Amino acid sequence: MKKAFKLIGCLSLFLFSSCADDGQITNTNEVQKVVMSVEDFKFETLSRTSLTPTDDGATFKWEATDTVGIFPETGSQVAFPMISGAGTNTATFTGGGWALKASTPYMAYYPLQGKFYLDKAHIPVSYEGQTQSANASTEHLGSFDYMAASATTPSEGVVNFQFKHLGALVRLKIAMEETSTLKQVTLQTDDNDFTLKGYVDLTATTPTVNPTSASNTFTILLDDITVEANSDLVVYFLMPPVNLTDKTLSVVVEKDNGYTQEITLASKNFEAGKPYELTGTMKSEEEEETQNGIVITREDEEMTDDENEYVIEEGEITEVPVTNP
Repeated sequence: MKKAFKLIGCLSLFLFSSCADDGQITNTNEVQKVVMSVEDFKFETLSRTSLTPTDDGATFKWEATDTVGIFPETGSQVAFPMISGAGTNTATFTGGGWALKASTPYMAYYPLQGKFYLDKAHIPVSYEGQTQSANASTEHLGSFDYMAASATTPSEGVVNFQFKHLGALVRLKIAMEETSTLKQVTLQTDDNDFTLKGYVDLTATTPTVNPTSASNTFTILLDDITVEANSDLVVYFLMPPVNLTDKTLSVVVEKDNGYTQEITLASKNFEAGKPYELTGTMKSEEEEETQNGIVITREDEEMTDDENEYVIEEGEITEVPVTNP
């Protein structure tokens, strides 16, 4: 399903003059509407996810505070903030006292960058700092759902932008065997496969994220999310496209007590505009220690509470919470 939304053009006096001088934006009524459409994320198989959860994917809806940036072929960008139609499936922008020039191509992106002298060929994006506040929450996604619409020329008084999601939407589900409070999850590979920062070239035929910073880890912070035993930790995040087919992919889950556990995941080719689900199980700390063949013995039978020293006779473990008898 596609969504279209109502927007109103908001220009500073300086920008209006600059664009008018370029001959790209005028106070004529050549173009009466700017239509913004965004494709939903669609699962290839039926399951539940979100931006707004549906049975077969993620439904995009404009928020009342959303603002889109539009560039003419030459000249500075113009901001188009939402005026009405938030949360609906159709809305439009009406030119009113000014309009876009009918013969000029325009390109658009979201979310708006506050610097109006941006280079349309170098719109910065960053996927760092994604923080989820509650289990299965999607409130944090909007700021990282970078979208772009390639050059479009007005037709019959309407500019119709078809936005494309530049990132992949991922739902990570970890079955918890014991009640835990989680601090963060980190995807990791053996190579610097994950783009953390980059830029978008709106002048390209198909705008994509061009990497400027990459890493072998991709972290989503969790705001001390507590998950009960035998329930799922559900984490949503957006990341740039990456082909991890035939690569080793794992996630390191960190608890509030410092305990971490690495879980192997199924590697996939993560494509822009598509949703994916990754699943795994976080065993109880006791079970994980037993399976790793770890034997813990006291260094001193008489030690005090301040002398919690242990000897690991075999195996490896990141941390063992200590409770004295």
